[in-house]
Amino acid sequence: MDTEANSGFRWLQSKFVLSTARRVYLIVACFSLLAAILALISVLLFQLLSYAPAPEVPVPEARAPHAVAMDSSTVARSLAAPTNLRFVSLQITPPLGPNDVVGYFDADTPSGLAAFPEDFDIFGGTDAADFERAPVNVRFDYGTITRAGLKPSQDLLNKINQRIPVKPSFSVLVVARDRFGNVTKPQKVEFSLALEGARPAASPPREEMTDLQILAREIALRLDPNKTPVYFQEYDRAQRVPEHCGASPENADFVRGFADAFHVLKAKLNTGNILAFYAGVCAAWQEGVKKEQSEQQASDSARGEALAESMAAKSAYEMRKLSFAVMKHASLYAFFSALTVFLFISLFLAFLAIENHSDALRQAVQALAAQKRE
Repeated sequence: MDTEANSGFRWLQSKFVLSTARRVYLIVACFSLLAAILALISVLLFQLLSYAPAPEVPVPEARAPHAVAMDSSTVARSLAAPTNLRFVSLQITPPLGPNDVVGYFDADTPSGLAAFPEDFDIFGGTDAADFERAPVNVRFDYGTITRAGLKPSQDLLNKINQRIPVKPSFSVLVVARDRFGNVTKPQKVEFSLALEGARPAASPPREEMTDLQILAREIALRLDPNKTPVYFQEYDRAQRVPEHCGASPENADFVRGFADAFHVLKAKLNTGNILAFYAGVCAAWQEGVKKEQSEQQASDSARGEALAESMAAKSAYEMRKLSFAVMKHASLYAFFSALTVFLFISLFLAFLAIENHSDALRQAVQALAAQKRE
């Protein structure tokens, strides 16, 4: 009876319980292996996605602003008297005539020297009696101008023509005046005569006319070709146009636009409409300034938006890269977990296989024993 009970129990164990457990373990092992494979694929996928380059949003270059400002030092210079008074000696070869000059006076001033005879005056000096003031035409890069020069007195002229040695240097007191009437204090000017092969005294580099001064001279010549006092008045007025328009005289953009407008409308200009022309120049300049400011603001705004978009794209890229890293590590965890479950269940399946083998051997032994009893 016990033998039949044990036989039934073993049958139930081998045919039902172990068979069912083997099927369940096999299914779980298959799912674990599939999960491990999918997790490994996810790890590789997230790793590849993390290598994607960061997005780049093109950011335009910063636009350099064109500041429009007035330099007060320019106005101050127009109120200053001439500086660096000097005498430029001319090469002379005896015999000299009674009207021959030995040189001319010069000075530095941004406003331009007054026209002869108002440019230089002699106020005495050690050797003032040896010279007389006389006009002399001097050629500069921008044209020929009449300047105050010196011709020798009759006594000094005789010494020069008779080749009697003269003093190595002379000294006179001189004042200079610019075209606005700014006058220097009497200054001592020393010089020597450039007789025969001697070189005249070197003069410091002469300040060249600015673009605005050249334009002002063109305007003044257009309005007064005969160079009456109106010429100097218009020359002065043209140079003050930038000040009235709120621009600096050194502003290349303003001077360029001013010159372009003058050359386009030159044939229509006269003393009756010149003020209207200047008002139009100012209006055009202000319009240009506003347009420049508007374009500058638009450029800055576009650049700011591009920078913000670029920063947002980089932030999103960093967040996405971080999420890929998290998912990659999660997939790695899932892979190792599924692999562990698969190996653990495979071990149980191995035990079940051994149990089945043992059961088969037991049945074979029982069958042989039964045959012997018969």
